Amino acid sequence: MEQEFAFDTPADGLTITGADLTAEEKELLLSRLKSKVTSIKDLASAGKVEMLGEFPVDTIIPFVLLYYGASFADSYDISEKFVELAFSFNRMKLLTPKQEELLKQIDGTYYNEVNEAGLEALTQFIIDDNFFNSFASILASMDKTMSMR
Repeated sequence: MEQEFAFDTPADGLTITGADLTAEEKELLLSRLKSKVTSIKDLASAGKVEMLGEFPVDTIIPFVLLYYGASFADSYDISEKFVELAFSFNRMKLLTPKQEELLKQIDGTYYNEVNEAGLEALTQFIIDDNFFNSFASILASMDKTMSMR
């Protein structure tokens, strides 16, 4: 049984940064957004392939990256504001047990979660010693010859 589609966001709960909008302007923005989302949903539900040219793909790219990123991550943590993904060469079974013993637990912290304007960081990466040590260890212990012509 399909649930009824409901896209409803109250204007008083809407936060917009970078512009001062009146309540009427917020209502207008939300009504246009609701109309567009509903029309895309209706066309997609009807199987209208021609609507794909108008589909805002850039809105789903972060979700696709999170989906596949979480699949390849050693671990992930979802908090109220952030998604943290942890990767290592151990996940791909590229390290021998002896090489794994050389790695150490490192507590990393993010450099700057909020910029000077008070806006939160979109993405941040932590690359620690274990990344470089693992990579160097894998290259140094290769027992096959590779050549290129």
